[in-house]
Amino acid sequence: MPQIFDHGELLIDSAPIGIFDITMDVAHTEHDITNLSGAAGESEFIGGKRVVSFSFSLYKEANTDDLALNTAKAATFKVKNGSGAYNSYAGSLILFSKNYAGKIDAVDVMKYSGKITGTFTEAKGAGGV
Repeated sequence: MPQIFDHGELLIDSAPIGIFDITMDVAHTEHDITNLSGAAGESEFIGGKRVVSFSFSLYKEANTDDLALNTAKAATFKVKNGSGAYNSYAGSLILFSKNYAGKIDAVDVMKYSGKITGTFTEAKGAGGV
């Protein structure tokens, strides 16, 4: 089940960007290891590699570059509450798609989705950036 957050901050190449409609899905592939020595009609599985998918929206300012697609960049997602406590999720982010999602209050909205490659870390703290 994906985790869905209301709003947060994306640090990509150390530049903070306000984001919203954040969805993070962490899943492990599964491998069927059922063999003939198991009970009849029963299946056995083990977990495989972890896949971390992200999607988010951001407000697009006029005359600014879009985020780069198909390029790995160091990134940290910070999801904060009103008192500044946060959870952070970090890794090498590759964005695979972007979508112009229309306007909210006359401001353009872009939606992005991608995956974390390599190491993925999770942390929590207070008084976030």
